Formats: sequence, structure tokens, C-alpha cells
Amino acid sequence: MQKRWQKRAEIEVQFNLSFVLIVGAIIIIFFVNLSGKQKEVSSQKLSADLLTSLEVIVTGQSVSVGRSSTLEMPPITIGFTCDSYQILTQSKAIGNVVVFAPEMIKGPKMITWTLDWGLRAAAYSSFKAANFVYLTSSNRKYYFVRDDPSVDAVIEVMQAEMPKDININVVTSAEIRTLKFENNYAVTFVFFSLDPIFPDSFRRAQTDMAALKINFNNAQPTMESLNGIASVSFYTSKDSAWVKESNALPFGKEAFYGALFSSNAEQFTCNMEKALQKLSFVAQVYLLRAQALQPNLAETCKADFADGINDFTAVKDTAKKGVKMAGRDVTSLYGAIESLKHSMTNLKLNSCPVLY
Repeated sequence: MQKRWQKRAEIEVQFNLSFVLIVGAIIIIFFVNLSGKQKEVSSQKLSADLLTSLEVIVTGQSVSVGRSSTLEMPPITIGFTCDSYQILTQSKAIGNVVVFAPEMIKGPKMITWTLDWGLRAAAYSSFKAANFVYLTSSNRKYYFVRDDPSVDAVIEVMQAEMPKDININVVTSAEIRTLKFENNYAVTFVFFSLDPIFPDSFRRAQTDMAALKINFNNAQPTMESLNGIASVSFYTSKDSAWVKESNALPFGKEAFYGALFSSNAEQFTCNMEKALQKLSFVAQVYLLRAQALQPNLAETCKADFADGINDFTAVKDTAKKGVKMAGRDVTSLYGAIESLKHSMTNLKLNSCPVLY
């Protein structure tokens, strides 16, 4: 009898122990899941708050032409496409704002900059079509590579205009071969009239690398030659070598800066498509205005207004073709801008209403 009770007690102890273990495991799983959900909710709230802050920054920057800012960043990565930006698990649409940025930005600081953009004929600036917003990281290194002293004036202007907190080094092709990797999370090389050279010390570097080649196409290297003459080639890093992605015609110095801030051809091309569609729309607005004013003009004004109407039509129709426009379309586009310049000069001399 005593043995039976002893055996029963042992079974109860084993049962109680198993029960405690099972309940304990359930409680642990519950709290682990709860902690995970709290972490997920916290992460979602953090990303939502940061996205809202970034939206305010981009929106505010897009209307602050000529202004640059350097902002402290939390230890996160911001992902960019032409159409959206993403923080942690959430994303937000950029809309029709033209934002040139690399595919990812890390801290410790984010640099913002804004310029207005419109096509130029030589030093003459046409009507403004869009504001360009530029974003990059203080920890992204930019190497401007040149051998020809004739490009120095262009580099000096670019350095003077770009935000001072951007990390820029100017080197020669000989110096780039012996560059030391400085542990930047991302590096962009800009080659002025030089074929890209891959620096030896970067062959094993765990970093995001991109390269551009600015082609002045046998023209004198000046800031004015960036308007419809010079072009840019995009390169990506693969197996310790530069691989060419594509060529592009940036349409002005502001667009060249856009190529520099973008990390690849796709980012740049998509944003330039947005910009050209904005140019087409603005030209249409000015075209409708000119057509409405034309019947009531003095005779001395009508001829130049008629020319202006033709020019606005050319800009509207050509820009609408976007980045895939042919070479003759580019010539037509800049020809219309040049013609608008002469029409505006004549209208002002004759005390007429201006075209824009």
C-alpha cells in the first residue's frame, strides 16, 4: 500500500513538473511574441515619424531655392528611388518633386540643397520650369578626377556652388591609382574628360561605388558648355572594374549636379523625365497666355509675340518627348530657347508685354 502511494506521488510530481514546464514555456512564448510585437509597433511608429520629418524636409527644401542645409541623422538608412523614399519598413511617395539622391543615405549627417532649373542658351536663362532638390550624406566621398588644366575653372565653380559640407577631393589620374580607402560607406568618382580608372586600394572595399565621366565633346570646358553640348556617362562597379551603364544629356549645370548626386543612370534618367514634363507643362501655360494677349497688342509687338508662340510650341512639344528625344530634337529645343531670348529683348525695347 505504501509503495502504491509512493508511486502515485511520484507520478503527481512528474505531472506537476511537466505542467509547470508547459505553462512556463507558454508564458515565455507569450512575452517573446509580445516583445516582438511591441518592437514591431515601435519600429513602425519610428519609421512613420521619420518619414513625416523627411517629407517636411523635402517639401520645405523644394521651395527654398539656393538654400543648403546640413541635418543630423539618427543611425538609420534612408532608401531612395525616383518615386519614393523608405525608412525601415515604410515608404512614402515623392510625388512630382524632382529629388536627385543616391539609392541610400546614411549618417551622421544629411546634406540638402536646392536650385531652380530652366533651359539656357549660352549664358541666357529661360523661364524657370522646376526646382531641383539634391540630397546626399556627409559620409559619401566625391573624387573629382582631372588631368587637363582647362577643366579646373569648371571644377572651381562647382566646388564654390555646392554645399561646403560635401566631402570633395580633387585629384589627378596618377593620384587616383594610389588613393587610400577611407572607410566611407559610399564613394562617387567624377572623371572630367577622362576614361574612368579603378583605384587599386578599392578593389576589396566593402562600399557603394559609382563613377561618372563628363564629356565636353570637343568643346571648351566651361559652365556654358553644360547647356546642350557636354554629356555624361554613368558607370557602375563590378568585379573591381568600371562597367558603363549609359550616356545622358543632362540639360544644364543643375542637371549635371543631379547626375553627380544620383548613384546610377536609372535614378537620374527618371528624374530628368519628370523635369522635362514639367518644362513642357510650363511652356504650354506661357503659350496659352501669349495666345490670349496677342489680339490686343500694338503692331510693334505682334511679330515678336508670334515668334514667341512658335517657340513655346516647339519647347512644349519637344520636351514632352522626354529623355528619349533625338539629337535633332535637342537642337530644336535649344534653338527655341535662343529665339525666345531675341524675342524677349525686342519686346522690352519696344515697351511691349513680355512673354514670361
